[in-house]
Amino acid sequence: MWSRRRLLRLGDDDFPLAPELWGRPDAKVVACGADAVAVTEAGSALSLDWQPTAGAYDAAACWLLDADRAWFACASGPWGRFRWPSPGWDTGDGSNCPAPSWDTGDGSNCPAPSHRAGVLPSPKGQREPSPLSQLLPLRQAWPMLGDEDAAAAVAGVALAAWHASHGFCAACGHPTEAETGGWVRHCPGCGIEHFPRIDPAIIVALVDNRDRLLLGGQPTWGKRRSVFAGFVMAGESLEQAVQREVGEEVGLDVDRVHYFGSQPWPFPRSLMVAFTAHVENPDALHVDGHEIVRADWFTRQQVRQAWDDGTIDPPPPMSIARRLIDTWLRG
Repeated sequence: MWSRRRLLRLGDDDFPLAPELWGRPDAKVVACGADAVAVTEAGSALSLDWQPTAGAYDAAACWLLDADRAWFACASGPWGRFRWPSPGWDTGDGSNCPAPSWDTGDGSNCPAPSHRAGVLPSPKGQREPSPLSQLLPLRQAWPMLGDEDAAAAVAGVALAAWHASHGFCAACGHPTEAETGGWVRHCPGCGIEHFPRIDPAIIVALVDNRDRLLLGGQPTWGKRRSVFAGFVMAGESLEQAVQREVGEEVGLDVDRVHYFGSQPWPFPRSLMVAFTAHVENPDALHVDGHEIVRADWFTRQQVRQAWDDGTIDPPPPMSIARRLIDTWLRG
């Protein structure tokens, strides 16, 4: 679950201090890729594999996360010590490639993880991770991390994805340069400053007059059922996006749209803004057959029973979708 507390201490005055903070004796860094983070086992849970900083600070490869504690995230590079989960890692195309090491050079058709994640070279002088480290996809690691480690991992992965995909200026095409603790990319060609991109999306729990919850499924989800979400379009308010997405996906009109909470979702760069909403006419339900291929109204007892017997799978435990459903289940 995402904490509502502010967990990372970082303000405008802290960014210029990144080189100085990097040199503090207690400064530490965790390796991040565009969708993965370095972790180590901590009993039955995981913790981030924090390492002491070393070498000169480089804003192109290392980004300040917390000024009070001198926490940094660095682009994961070809150290060759990370192991990926078995039996394979997900390339996103269903091929389930066998887990290659970063320095095999075996000519296999599966891309190396550093290429897949679009990560940058490791900074010079950076120490190797511990032998027990592994670079896990954030989706897999997040539920097993503590709140503060999760916050650092989410920020680090979001920054890694942004740096990997924004190496050139969108205005003039000139290569950009990282600065300001890794939170700005400056274009020396035209002078424009680029900041980490965030794509807002709404997510909404729909409840009818009988206090039933509507859960739907996408074509690729298998047994998973969840609440409904979609990106905010240009010119829309968040509430308008709720109404449009619900109408498009399940053909329903909504009222009583109320803010619930928000959550960063760096897959690759979303901010999920959650709402609850009321449906007056639940029988008007009609799925679009493309984004949503099934949707049903559930009572609390039906959801609990379906989760218990495996008829349907819930959303991931760290997601705000799960928090919406759990809050409704508690009545």
